[in-house]
Amino acid sequence: MQKKGTLLTYALIAFTMYNVTAQEHFSFYQLRDYVLQTQNISPTYMPQNTFTIAIPGSNFGVNYQNGFRLKDLLVENTNSGSLEIDLKNLLLNVDDINPLKFNFTGHLFHMGLRKGKNAFSLFLNTRTDVNAQLTKPFLNFLANGNSSQVGELIDLGHNKFSATVYREIGFGYVRTFLDNKFKVGFNLRFLGGIFHASTQHNAELTLLTKADTYDWEMTAQNATVNTAGLDLVINEDNYPNNALNSYVFRNKNKGAAFDFGAYYQLSKKFIIELSVTDIGSITWKDHVINYNIEDGSGTFTGLSLKDIDDVEQAFENELNTIFTTNETQSSFQTKLGVKSYLSASYLLNKKNRFSLTGFNNYTFNDFSPSFALAYNRTLKRTTFGVTSSFGGRQKSIGIGGNFAVSLGALQIYAATDNIVSKIENVYSVDFRFGINLNLGYKKWLKMAKSR
Repeated sequence: MQKKGTLLTYALIAFTMYNVTAQEHFSFYQLRDYVLQTQNISPTYMPQNTFTIAIPGSNFGVNYQNGFRLKDLLVENTNSGSLEIDLKNLLLNVDDINPLKFNFTGHLFHMGLRKGKNAFSLFLNTRTDVNAQLTKPFLNFLANGNSSQVGELIDLGHNKFSATVYREIGFGYVRTFLDNKFKVGFNLRFLGGIFHASTQHNAELTLLTKADTYDWEMTAQNATVNTAGLDLVINEDNYPNNALNSYVFRNKNKGAAFDFGAYYQLSKKFIIELSVTDIGSITWKDHVINYNIEDGSGTFTGLSLKDIDDVEQAFENELNTIFTTNETQSSFQTKLGVKSYLSASYLLNKKNRFSLTGFNNYTFNDFSPSFALAYNRTLKRTTFGVTSSFGGRQKSIGIGGNFAVSLGALQIYAATDNIVSKIENVYSVDFRFGINLNLGYKKWLKMAKSR
């Protein structure tokens, strides 16, 4: 079990080091109509040029959120000066519930066309979404084992994990009304699942160490881990050479999702916007393995280490006498994490915009909204701005920035929600970058100026 505990520890380090979700994308959101890819988070954004196509391989977004900081986990040894893992220090700096989120989006293809009051888009993306929820009792168990909680019921069942890799092919449509004061838009996306792993949403697992005998009383209910495609990677030697490639591009893991948004200009100065994305699911049928612990309870009275060469295997064997495990191949369905934005903007003039934006990610049915104040300035061929985000499970204020600049027909954009924090102090980092080819910009610019 020591080996598994070490792997868990290194997994925690990995989550704190790859600060590359809050999943807010606040700064990216403020680029609005100037960047085609913002349609993926707000379907009402309409390109400001007739035709746009993304340069293949150049557009991506990466986002990460953690419930604790790197410096909470790695502490300097006063004697040697080196950094060491200190789970007990981590325990002093965590909340009752600690999120770990990672998101990556690769825009493989994106094309937009604007025609009169209508705009159309086609896109192909690959997405990776990792979400975990770690409770303080679980982290306490990692830091101190069960020795610090003798006589107390340790509830490990409220820890949740979900990781999904999938691709999406989508179609978007935006329509303006009332002389461009009102806009509605939607994206329809067809999903192809590639890899997945998640704990059962209603799983329960408890441990009670009795104060008089130190026996472990354990219970399990609905303790299942659902996976798809992972066995092709973990046990690749058991499959033909082309099995993985064939599965990635041709499998039965299908789904669909829907995004919608609305925009309304209340007056010359005030605008309100709403978008809801990732309403959908994937049904996993291909290369599915469900790892199950059958419902039950039992008592572990101890293990004699005499004449035992493999302690871990002996401990595992003893647990197997308490719980019955099995593997099945039952299909299952997972929902995408629904996300929503609500924004209000004040236009100081045609070049300067101030806005307040709220965001929530409903993964694990969580409601912990975060907010951002933003300012953007727009010039003839560029827009740039700053954001200040706060709230949610983020414990500090994030200062971000964005820009989009056109060099002839070539457009370059970038956005981040965190630009000033030291790496050891951050709870989340967000970054977007891309290059597009825009044609017909001046036509729509002249129309906007004529109003």
